[in-house]
Amino acid sequence: FGGTWMAGRLPKGMSETLLLHHLQLNSLARAGAGGVATVTMTDIKYKAAFANWLKTASLSCTTPVVVAFDDPSHLWFQSRSVLAINMAQLRPKNYTTQRASLLAKTLIPKLLLDAGLRVVFSEMDVFWKRNPVQLLENRSVDLQVSGHSWQPEVNYGFWIAQPTTPMRLALSRLLTYVLSSHYVDCHDQKVFDFAVRGKFLDSHGRLDHTRLCFAHDWHHLPCNC
Repeated sequence: FGGTWMAGRLPKGMSETLLLHHLQLNSLARAGAGGVATVTMTDIKYKAAFANWLKTASLSCTTPVVVAFDDPSHLWFQSRSVLAINMAQLRPKNYTTQRASLLAKTLIPKLLLDAGLRVVFSEMDVFWKRNPVQLLENRSVDLQVSGHSWQPEVNYGFWIAQPTTPMRLALSRLLTYVLSSHYVDCHDQKVFDFAVRGKFLDSHGRLDHTRLCFAHDWHHLPCNC
């Protein structure tokens, strides 16, 4: 479960609670729906989409995992026997909504990958026209991502990943930044792009803003994200 890095970096309460999911995650890795988990994060504002998302994840023969940002969402999925992690209770009080969101998007998929599961990350407002799980049959590719029509970075709202060392390392680098004292709020699409494709941290563990601003001709981006 990556206990060493998790206990050393995560706030104590969050670390202890997540460890309670250890057996569940490892059980999923051994027997859950072909070793594939479909992960999302949500709050009650998206309740109208809950049933559709859950049905989609089930019909694709994957195991649904939900990160809930409020108690009503957590209860909705938990009552339907879905592995639901209550980020409303885990979230450190000093974390902004943006930071807590980035933490959830990074930490939970990484824990699933560490358990040996393949991961489909699909936000609640993403609707599938076809089953993307078949793309996971290509095990030579660590990460497959969607893109944007209006900006150059990869889309953090939908991606699929294999539990490989490069993929886990990319998320580890991102998690290190989210948990560090050097963290500043930044659009998660940009941060995810650099965790995957760019030099993400400088020698002091801080986000390399120079590269963030000017790599890939992103001259229009402010250096404070």
